[in-house]
Amino acid sequence: MKFLEPEDYQRTGINNTLAASTLDLNDLWLRYFSVTGDADVLEIEGYLSGILRLPSVERDKLVAATNEFMDGECCPSVHVPYSHEL
Repeated sequence: MKFLEPEDYQRTGINNTLAASTLDLNDLWLRYFSVTGDADVLEIEGYLSGILRLPSVERDKLVAATNEFMDGECCPSVHVPYSHEL
């Protein structure tokens, strides 16, 4: 049995949010950048596609941006987990 890594849970949660909402990659990146994210939009796209890896601190910033969107516009009871929660 293969166990998922924290980044797999985070990637899946973020991708599910993108698929089920009005949030798109560029909007997500702007939100991520506003919380001091350092990766560019192509790196985020690569991470969400499973091609690239991001350090946990950058993943957590991406999770913060996603959860902020969910709290404000989507579904506040559902959140993508942070690295330390997994």
